[in-house]
Amino acid sequence: MRNWIACLAVLQTLACGQIATVYAADLLNEGIPTADELRLRPQTWSGFSGVAFAGGGVVSGRDGVGWDLTMHSGLLGAAAGYDTQFDRIILGGHLEGFFSNFQKTTDSGNVRQSAEWIASITGRLGYDAGRFMPYLTGGLGIARYKFEQTRPREVIDALAYDYAVTTPDSFAGGTVTDTRMLYGPIVGAGVETRLTDNLFLRLDYKHFHFLDRDFRFQNGQPFEAGATADTVDLGVGFRF
Repeated sequence: MRNWIACLAVLQTLACGQIATVYAADLLNEGIPTADELRLRPQTWSGFSGVAFAGGGVVSGRDGVGWDLTMHSGLLGAAAGYDTQFDRIILGGHLEGFFSNFQKTTDSGNVRQSAEWIASITGRLGYDAGRFMPYLTGGLGIARYKFEQTRPREVIDALAYDYAVTTPDSFAGGTVTDTRMLYGPIVGAGVETRLTDNLFLRLDYKHFHFLDRDFRFQNGQPFEAGATADTVDLGVGFRF
């Protein structure tokens, strides 16, 4: 009798295991997509989105008086925009801005340049590659750019003489500044990777070419200056 009970138990176990195997196979075939399907299946990229990001960049300043230099900094910023999808093509418009610490003093030691913040207004063209959306961007860049000069005492005295000022201390402080807004075109590229239906990662690169414009220190001669910038950042976004 015990042998019959043991045989029945073994047969029951084998039968249940086979049923479970068949059921699991049906689930794999019908309910759970493969990695390729997850990667290539069309997604919905339309809607408003916001991104918080961090990264780094390089700003190269240029001017007509020999103060050219290169500045490096980390950056922290945010972006917002709207995308609309046509089949697998995505068109969108985005606003972006970041704070940074781009600043450096020239080799002479008396002129400091800084880019206090940079912003952009861009359009973009993307492609729905399933879980991924590679894209190209282009638009307008804006930067707040500052020159700061510390004048040696002999320069202050010479300026006072040139301007017939009897009290050189009217140029007191020895430091003069001029801050301007720079504008120029942007090109760039990036990719978004969907993590959930709403959450995504973004890797983005932009090249800014800020056009020259006139700067002038107090009681000084005007000079032209501009800059280029290259930035790379990684962000986390949410699509509404």
